[in-house]
Amino acid sequence: MAKVNVDKLYLAPIEKDEIGDGNLIIGTPEYIEGIQQFETKLKTDTAQQFEEGRQVDQDTTITSIDVSFDLGHFSNAQYAKFLGHHIDSNGGSYSLVDDTAPYVALLYEYTKKDKGKNIKGFKILYKGQLIEPDDSVKQKEGKTDYQNHQITGSFQALKNNGLWKYTIEEDDPGCPSNIKETFFNSVIIPTAGDIDAPAITVSPTNGATGVAAGASIVFTSNKAMALSTVNTDNIFLIGPSGTQISCNITLNETAKIITLKPTSNLSAGQYTAVLTKDVKSISNVSPESFIITKFTV
Repeated sequence: MAKVNVDKLYLAPIEKDEIGDGNLIIGTPEYIEGIQQFETKLKTDTAQQFEEGRQVDQDTTITSIDVSFDLGHFSNAQYAKFLGHHIDSNGGSYSLVDDTAPYVALLYEYTKKDKGKNIKGFKILYKGQLIEPDDSVKQKEGKTDYQNHQITGSFQALKNNGLWKYTIEEDDPGCPSNIKETFFNSVIIPTAGDIDAPAITVSPTNGATGVAAGASIVFTSNKAMALSTVNTDNIFLIGPSGTQISCNITLNETAKIITLKPTSNLSAGQYTAVLTKDVKSISNVSPESFIITKFTV
């Protein structure tokens, strides 16, 4: 899965970052037009412990995250806002010797290609300062030579919670279907995923008899399930002859109830409904075992 394009870039001002509840305030992301290239380089420091001439332990810490990106456009207003400079009342921006760039969060969208399909991905670097860019311009010599803005910065973890990066892609289990429309509305602060396996019950229960010919098979989970894993490859019904029965499958609004509905009434006989471990919760956790129920119509 290769990244093939960087699509959009946003910056959001960090208004407060201190230890404690309510002490992290990040402003609304602002679109920065004309992203052309984006690169990060992680700097680390590794300490090693030796005993009797052999390494017995080591500890690696992130010291900084260096960022660089090229822009086709960076307005004077954005330059002043995100480099810590000033807007003149008559237009334009000006800089003072003791100006300090504010801390910002950086958000960007990219495209990756997987099996011929374009998939959107999104990243956040949570806290950093942009560095005053070099200013270079040269004359046009026969042909146009576009001279773009190269911006660099140094990023780090938030003091409040230790976050330094967040990544989500459209093919992640549990990724919101409207991620493209909502990702840049605010700076997401993720929470730890639920690592417990979903507990799933099924109706009809195993061994049930006298089941109605038009009955559906209903799986009920205590966890919200990932829609992308709820399909007839992972959940299916086998008939008396051992062949798979044609069914429609739905997931309700809470994402906790899966309904397997045969497309026609079942004839008399014994049926086996199966939910495999490829069905996963929105935290990407499978049930501990297959869910199987055998019932008689």
